[in-house]
Amino acid sequence: MQALQRKSSRDSILDAATYVLARNPGASLGEIALRAGVGRATLHRHFAKREDLIRDLALRSIEDVNAAVADTVDMQADPPTALRQLFAATVPLGDKYHFLCSEMAGYDAEVTAGYETQLVWLVPVVERLQAGGYLGQHVSTDWAITMIDAIIWAAWSAVHDGSIARRDAAQLAFDTCMNGLGPRPPAPD
Repeated sequence: MQALQRKSSRDSILDAATYVLARNPGASLGEIALRAGVGRATLHRHFAKREDLIRDLALRSIEDVNAAVADTVDMQADPPTALRQLFAATVPLGDKYHFLCSEMAGYDAEVTAGYETQLVWLVPVVERLQAGGYLGQHVSTDWAITMIDAIIWAAWSAVHDGSIARRDAAQLAFDTCMNGLGPRPPAPD
C-alpha cells in the first residue's frame, strides 16, 4: 500500500509542477508542494533538488508527446496529412510543457535520447514530403526536421505569450511549414 501512496504523491507532485511551472516558470518548490497538497519534505523525498523534478517533467513530456503522436498521427497517411496531424498532436502540449524550453540546458543522456528519438520520427515524413514534391529537393532532411521542430516551439511560444490563439496554432504551424509566410494557396476541391 505504501508504494501506491508514493506513486500517487509523486504523480500529484508532477501534475502540480506541470500546472504551476506552466504559469510561472520561476515558481518555488514550496509553491509546487502547496499545489500538490503535500509537504515540502514529501516533495524532497521524491525530488531532492529542482533539477531532478525538471528532469522527470522532461521525461514525462517526452512520454506525453510520444503518446499523442502514437494515438493521432497516421504516419502512412499522405505526407501533408501526417504533418498536419503531427502539428495538431504536439502543438497543444505546449500549454503544459512550454516552461521546459527555458530549462533545457544540462539534461542527461536519457532525456536527450528521448528527444532525439522524437526527431527521428520525422525522417520518413520529410522524405515522403520531398518525394511528393511538397518540399524542395534542395532542402536537406536535417534542415527540414530542424525547421519543423522550431515551428512547433514557435507555436508553443506564441500561444504562451498570447500572440496567437491556441485554436489557430497547429494550423498556423502547418501553413508556415508548407507555405512559408506567403499567402495560403486555395484549398483543393
